[in-house]
Amino acid sequence: MRENTAGTPRIRYEPNEKPGWPLSVALGLQSAVPVLVGTVVVSVITARTGSAGEPYVIWAVFAALVVGGLTTVLQSVRVGRLGAGHAMAMVSSGSFIAASATALRLGGPGLLASLVLASSCLQIALANRLSGLRRLLTPTVCGTIIMLIPAAVLPIAFAMLGNTPPDTPGHAVSVCFAVTLLVITVLTLRGSAAIRIWAPLIGIAAGSLASIPLDLHDFGRVAAADWVGVPTAGWPAVAPSFGPRFWALLPAFLFVALVNTMKTIGDATALQAASWRTARAPDYRVAEGAVAASGVGNLLCAVAGVMPNVAYSASASAVHLTGVAARRVGVCIGAVLLALAFCPKVVAVLLSVPDAVISAYLVVLFGLLFVGGVEMAVSEGMNLRRATIIGISFWMGVGFGQGAIVPGDSSSLWVTLLTDGISVGALTALVCTGFVELTGPRPRHLTTVLDADAAPRIEAFLSRLADRSGWGDRSKDRLVGVAEEVLLLLLGEVGSRDKTASSSLRLTARAGSGSTELEFVVAAGDTNIEDQLALLAGPAGTPREEDVSLRLLRHYARTVRHRKYHSVDIVTVAVDSHA
Repeated sequence: MRENTAGTPRIRYEPNEKPGWPLSVALGLQSAVPVLVGTVVVSVITARTGSAGEPYVIWAVFAALVVGGLTTVLQSVRVGRLGAGHAMAMVSSGSFIAASATALRLGGPGLLASLVLASSCLQIALANRLSGLRRLLTPTVCGTIIMLIPAAVLPIAFAMLGNTPPDTPGHAVSVCFAVTLLVITVLTLRGSAAIRIWAPLIGIAAGSLASIPLDLHDFGRVAAADWVGVPTAGWPAVAPSFGPRFWALLPAFLFVALVNTMKTIGDATALQAASWRTARAPDYRVAEGAVAASGVGNLLCAVAGVMPNVAYSASASAVHLTGVAARRVGVCIGAVLLALAFCPKVVAVLLSVPDAVISAYLVVLFGLLFVGGVEMAVSEGMNLRRATIIGISFWMGVGFGQGAIVPGDSSSLWVTLLTDGISVGALTALVCTGFVELTGPRPRHLTTVLDADAAPRIEAFLSRLADRSGWGDRSKDRLVGVAEEVLLLLLGEVGSRDKTASSSLRLTARAGSGSTELEFVVAAGDTNIEDQLALLAGPAGTPREEDVSLRLLRHYARTVRHRKYHSVDIVTVAVDSHA
């Protein structure tokens, strides 16, 4: 169990545990505040940039909150293969601002709905094919994308500090920012586990109180808002549009949808890493469910005629801060967003929180998110290739995001997309990773039935590969031995699942001068070899028969990665040729 410096478990509630409803509702309200702000700000910017008119602006905010709330609940409770099964909030996607605003300007909500529909279909299709993208959507790529998110968002958060009413004292913004940041930081660093849960909310409250005598709090908006209501304009009754403008904008929407899919995978992986007391290997079935639920949510966005949503990047950071990863909190976040959609007065109260206070809160959240991205990017070890991909992709994203590399007319769709640092950085990481794959050792394949008779076929296959690579007998024996231990573990898993089952095994070997990578692809099971290897490092218990294979595998293999998807399990093992 990972612990903090006080010896108290960092995670108080895991995803499958149930904190009390008062705590869950309070945390749901606390976490809903930045999601609400993000949804409202992104929706308003997109609608007004697209010259959609004030009635549509009001509808867009209402519909985005409703869809975001429903999708957040779906992500948390998980229905079949839909949903992550974690407290993953959904927010309007800032990556779609440029493309969505252009669609609204050129064709109104109908054109936007058609394009969002196409992008949602892509996400739903990708959710069932993530295993086929495993060579591209690596932890290095996903971790780099997560690192780029704070780099893209925090400059906007700092720019918010300049949004002050006229005649505001010059020191007002600095005071509110400092009070909020100081309270959250002190309570997080030195507070007890119970206090850390409330640190963000206490910090926001402290900053808001400090803003009142400094004339930064906007009470006029609160007084003018109704307590309960829905947009009087109602649903814009969008009609699909598949004309020339649709086909002209479709590539941009599909590309951003792919970037958001990668971002969701990274967010789901980071959220898993933050949610358990004992470290676990990432379960990519969670990522598949998260992407599928995001696609369904965007399908609802298309019906409503509003821009797409995406997983909220700071969900993992919120777990780090509070120590609560329970799904019940995610349900409460979704319920709060749904309730707030019908309560303009409450929305106005939350939106009246000064930008300086929100900026300080975002500094803490996205600072933790950046560290989580670094951890993910280096989770498979660091070498020159991975360091090059991370370094070039990150700084390309920063450079393009700041408009330093592609200056030009910001009203141009492609110039706007090229100044989206997350998209550019993600594309750079994908291109670099694809280049490494295409120029790497030519893979050799063996397909057989997963049973005891597969052992001699695997031995013959790997022996021929080792001889062609010039490996000595000792290295060849190690390679064959590692493959046999993986086979025994996979056979044990199949046997425990169904004594009569016979699964297909596909073995792919990539031989280099100093090491060979073996990839075993079989039907999905229940256990994870990475988790079993991690347990061996803990206190010794009663020895088990399968521990022999695990210990041999840990001794002779350089790395072991076990990725679980809904349809297949993929075990990747690297074996060095030297003694």
